Amino acid sequence: MTDGPLAAMFDLQRLQLADVPEEEEGGWDPAVRTESFMAELPPHELTDEAVSTERRECEVVAPDLCGPVPGPVMPELRSDAVQGSGDEGRGGDWRRCSPRTNIVFIKVHKAGSTTITCILQRFGFEHNLTFMLPRNHKSDLGWPNLLKVEDYIPSADGMFNLVVDHTVYNRPLMEGLMPDNTVYVTVLRHPLAQIKSVFNWYKVKSEYGIHQPDPLGAFLKDPDRYEVPYVISRHHRQPHSFTKNFMAFDLGFPLGLSGRRKSAKNFVRKIDREVDFVLILEHLNESLVMLRRRLCWTTKDILYDLTPRNLKSYPEKFASSLKSLEQRHRNWSNVDYELYENFNRSLWERIAKQGPDFAEEVRSFRHVVSTVAAYCDAAISGHGADGHELLVERSRWSEAFTVDHAFCTKLRMQWQDWYHVLKKAHRLPPGVSNETRDTIGYPGLLTITKQQVEQIFGIKP
Repeated sequence: MTDGPLAAMFDLQRLQLADVPEEEEGGWDPAVRTESFMAELPPHELTDEAVSTERRECEVVAPDLCGPVPGPVMPELRSDAVQGSGDEGRGGDWRRCSPRTNIVFIKVHKAGSTTITCILQRFGFEHNLTFMLPRNHKSDLGWPNLLKVEDYIPSADGMFNLVVDHTVYNRPLMEGLMPDNTVYVTVLRHPLAQIKSVFNWYKVKSEYGIHQPDPLGAFLKDPDRYEVPYVISRHHRQPHSFTKNFMAFDLGFPLGLSGRRKSAKNFVRKIDREVDFVLILEHLNESLVMLRRRLCWTTKDILYDLTPRNLKSYPEKFASSLKSLEQRHRNWSNVDYELYENFNRSLWERIAKQGPDFAEEVRSFRHVVSTVAAYCDAAISGHGADGHELLVERSRWSEAFTVDHAFCTKLRMQWQDWYHVLKKAHRLPPGVSNETRDTIGYPGLLTITKQQVEQIFGIKP
């Protein structure tokens, strides 16, 4: 795999400046769960001369991803346990630990990340936490460039508890703004499913000028044919690609190193060392239960709305088989596959260590999610709930809690609604200038009214 003409088009120096379907019930065998995703990349033999040249080029761009020579690169050891959660928060440990409240969620594009963001936004508001909020009306913190001070709204004390927006992950930048005990979390999606979503959301078919009945299949047959003209256009000169290692880019990978297998593997090790937990969208319920245990949260904290966020389905039929599409996409977007397969495997390895009560908790959580969804449908529509609260009884994994109309409203809120509320509630530094205040953008409300904002949140809209 070579970089091709794209290598020179991406702004590699930008990242040189910083460290660069529901499952059937039953056993929890990680080998079974990951089998279809574990195909290896094609063999990549390099001569000594090629290795030397590759390393010199790599050191110029991102020395932290080049690895030592000679010999294999070994990952640094770190504890998998998050402080305060015990043995990954097994079963009933929730009564003996303290909830983690300092969290950086690295929001990956088109990977179900908005669902996770809304969970975190609700949790943060309920616990009176300070968010790093974008100054603009979007959900980006400097993305696709590195975070700058003018990208976010300043806080009263200069520190933050939660980051939940699209931003290019850079650990030194985050460590300068977050408390020492911050937990780092992200989410990944199978790369082929992710690019299908990308094709629709970003209208890649029309943007790239693909006039075929199966645009994704046509693109993957000859990616450079469509990618290069788009990238070199003066209107589209960005450091990222929508189709090539898009998830890896969000996590801080310089796209110009995509063809260097050693750099890709070192990058996966780097993320494995630095990120405390990676959710897998295809196993969302299992991921959320594991996250609950790690953060010492309650079942109510991780509830989510079953209505998909930011959803556009892929309308065209595939002319090629899914297997051939996946192999072509793997060749094009190799780092995304390395990331996904590594963290999908590690998720199930961790689940296997949890014991039989983990499967029981997942079944219980699914039931609670569907029960709350049915109650909220009735409560919000005004049919059937009659103003009564829903009581979810105490379990081995969480305390008892109630759900009412106000909670249902919060559960159904979109990220735009949350930003309106969170920005209105945000505590600015004393004496902040009107000029700074005027730079704050407020997105419009989607699922709630101004009257509800005042009634439920006690905030003047």
